[in-house]
Amino acid sequence: QLTGIRCQELPGVHPIGDIGIEWSDQLLADAESLCIEDSECLGVMRYIGENEAHCRDWCGRPQFCAMEGGLAGGLTENAAWATYLKV
Repeated sequence: QLTGIRCQELPGVHPIGDIGIEWSDQLLADAESLCIEDSECLGVMRYIGENEAHCRDWCGRPQFCAMEGGLAGGLTENAAWATYLKV
């Protein structure tokens, strides 16, 4: 887990989770499985910030990282996010 790191998002890709649900180990496992199957996916990120409105929208909805940006161009510092890179 890279705490405080946000990746370049695969736009419009939100196949699991939903608004208003909580993060869980199962949600992470499901997101990582989907990412492993997708050659365009570099990893998964999730919202860990303290803004309640943002958490309602994103705490239970993982976002997927675009392979296109890669490690050099796709990762930025952002304290409100945690990123899990594909291994």
